[in-house]
Amino acid sequence: MDIPVSARFVLYSWQRECCIVRFSRVDEIRSNAKGTTYPEISKGRFRDMDIIVPPDILVKEFSDTANHIFKQVRILKQSTSKLEQARDLLLPRLMSGEITV
Repeated sequence: MDIPVSARFVLYSWQRECCIVRFSRVDEIRSNAKGTTYPEISKGRFRDMDIIVPPDILVKEFSDTANHIFKQVRILKQSTSKLEQARDLLLPRLMSGEITV
């Protein structure tokens, strides 16, 4: 699947922005975590925090791209399985001389 340059740029920019924001908010999240033995953050505190939500078009483009990649992975796994079965069937015959190449 050929992803348009504009979509690749938008996806890259969004991914980069999310990583920057995520890492920059670690201190904020930690400061909201409470507990003496094991610091934890409550659902309520998380609900009060602002989050960035991507535009619908970006979500759709990402979803389309990710779905295509997952489909390719499934196809490749099936191909690998079929090749393994063929190998397991043919290799003993080749080794015993039952069939020749």
